[in-house]
Amino acid sequence: MPVLDPLKQEIRQLERREDLLQSNIKQLQVLLEETQASLSEKRIKATTLQNLLAPVSRLPNEMLLAIFEEAVSSPPEKEMWVPIDISHVCHRWREVAISSPRLWRHI
Repeated sequence: MPVLDPLKQEIRQLERREDLLQSNIKQLQVLLEETQASLSEKRIKATTLQNLLAPVSRLPNEMLLAIFEEAVSSPPEKEMWVPIDISHVCHRWREVAISSPRLWRHI
């Protein structure tokens, strides 16, 4: 039917346009995910470098452990949570805290 032909042609054009836009969306989604992954990686690097610059980062593990043990022995009402709090500060503190049974004797 000649009356439907222009409408069918317009539908085909819109479907092609939709396909193109869907393809563009997929490409942009991939770029967004790559950018987010890169951003996350750079933030982790920046945080790690910032932490390494902190004066406490230069303390030897033995000194950190002495400080942690002092913190555990301080306030009796909070004593139970101190090792857990310490172990959540950073990876290095966690390793030092976990390696010391004396910090965990009251949990």
